Amino acid sequence: MSASAKQTAGLRDVLAKPAFIRLWVGQVISSIGDRFTQMALLGLLIGSAHMEAEMSAVTFFSLLPALIFGNVAGVVLDRMSRRGVMVAADLLRALLVAMMAIWIGYSAEQHHVALYTFMFTIGICSAFFMPARLAIVPDIVESHQLQAANALMSGSGTIATLIGTWIAGGVVERIGSRYSFMVNAVTFLLSGLAIYLINVRERHIQSVPFPRRRNLWSDVRDALRYLKYHRLARQAILLSVVLSFMSSFFYVTLISLGVRHFRLGTGGVGFFLALLGFGMVAGSFSAPFFARNFKGARILATGFITIAIASLALAGGSAKMAWVLLLLLGMANEVIIITLDTLLQRISPDRFRGKLFGLRSALTTAMFLGPLLVAGVILDMTSPMRVLRLLAALSFFTALTVLVVGERFGYMVFRMVVRGILRVVFQVHIEGVQNLNRRGSFILAGNHTGFLDGPLVIAACRRPVRFLVAQKVFNWPGIGRLVRMAGAIPVKGDARRSAFEEALNRLRRGEVIGIFPEGKLTEDGTIRPFRRGATRLHMESGVPIVPFIIHGGFEAWPARRHLPALRPALRRVIIQFGTPIERHGGTEDTITRELFERIQFMKDA
Repeated sequence: MSASAKQTAGLRDVLAKPAFIRLWVGQVISSIGDRFTQMALLGLLIGSAHMEAEMSAVTFFSLLPALIFGNVAGVVLDRMSRRGVMVAADLLRALLVAMMAIWIGYSAEQHHVALYTFMFTIGICSAFFMPARLAIVPDIVESHQLQAANALMSGSGTIATLIGTWIAGGVVERIGSRYSFMVNAVTFLLSGLAIYLINVRERHIQSVPFPRRRNLWSDVRDALRYLKYHRLARQAILLSVVLSFMSSFFYVTLISLGVRHFRLGTGGVGFFLALLGFGMVAGSFSAPFFARNFKGARILATGFITIAIASLALAGGSAKMAWVLLLLLGMANEVIIITLDTLLQRISPDRFRGKLFGLRSALTTAMFLGPLLVAGVILDMTSPMRVLRLLAALSFFTALTVLVVGERFGYMVFRMVVRGILRVVFQVHIEGVQNLNRRGSFILAGNHTGFLDGPLVIAACRRPVRFLVAQKVFNWPGIGRLVRMAGAIPVKGDARRSAFEEALNRLRRGEVIGIFPEGKLTEDGTIRPFRRGATRLHMESGVPIVPFIIHGGFEAWPARRHLPALRPALRRVIIQFGTPIERHGGTEDTITRELFERIQFMKDA
């Protein structure tokens, strides 16, 4: 099946789920309703002597609640039904915009304080609604469908925004702001009804009984503690914050570029920004294709590099060239957002998901509002070209950081060093490497001859291998540092189950696990009886076991020697990978015995 066919199939599978359809319809209707609010407010402010400043203030007060209440919203979403929170938010927004329509009918003058209060209250509802929408998606679709689901939600939301803005502008012009608010109230009611009809089992409610006396700050501390020990989630949120910071500057800078450099009027600037929206739509529907063919770190790095190149080209290009560049900017921005959303949904447990998305909402809003307040001052002091060049530099630096800090790149460098050392010091031969050329997760299991075993497997396998290693090894001088660099999973004597669960989760995320079924180093070169850890991982995950045998490892560097034995001449070491053991209906004992017999056969052959 071609990549495009797989992408279409992924979207079709997601659309086959009634619960997702209702969530999707609710979001599209809600997005259109938001445009009615925006255009109705614009209709109220048109003609004001300070229209631009007042619209900026309205935008500020509508986003401010996400900063103030983001963490609170996250805690609430992990204690209550996320579907219920979304329905309540839509009903409250419907009530508020209806009250706004009534207020306009009775008030001859428009009081800005009342407008700001109205937008702030609407923003509180949105501050709860948006993290809830992101947190509930994993309860509706399967893990492998998250990328397609997020792409569909984001793409259709952007389309609804573009079309909704055009429709709302015409409606406001014809019937006025008051009745446009009433139309908005109806859209929120319809959105709430669609979401109310979602039939979903929210696992976080049934599985985690929250203590009644816990306060909100305790739950916020739990989320921060989770981020402290989960690097990938922390990096995803940090990249979201960086992207929000850049997006805010881009928004103001692009308007300034259109007016000051390209000499565009309001219509031209509107088209300028609409191109970003069309690029975001293209990015939404291309994100699943990239996810199927590339790893997350590579997608993120490519997205930031694309933003950097497009920014540099914008700083010195023509207006016609800018159209293409804006499409690229919107596309790259949306692919990054969807990739980060999907990553955070996949790695965050149910009981933390709401808190993490709430915290991210607060941080990204802070990083969006900050530049909004200072971008105008900066652009008065310098040209938009220079700001674009600075944003390009920041984007390049971010891409480089993703590659260097990313596990894949770091592991690649580590593997090259290990492979080089082994080839210089030993005569290393690798056989059966074709059995490693497989997509998806698998388990590597083999004999444990000595200190060369881990480095030999790392040198042979292009993909990162996460070994299960005894906790005491992490404390050994030198070797402990190397084990950490390789991303090994520590196995503690009294907490073996937690190591097993960690390995199982990594297998479910498509990673490779390495394990030595003997449990300890051989004392005489023979293969000791196997434990059942590899078999149990195989049976619970359903992934294949690739057996391997190491010849000469015991002679080259056994456990009883502090340094390798390099004589006579260079020691010859061979690592051989056998045919994978696929899943079948055997018991733990029979599969363990089959694994032992295969490895013993390869040793004796």
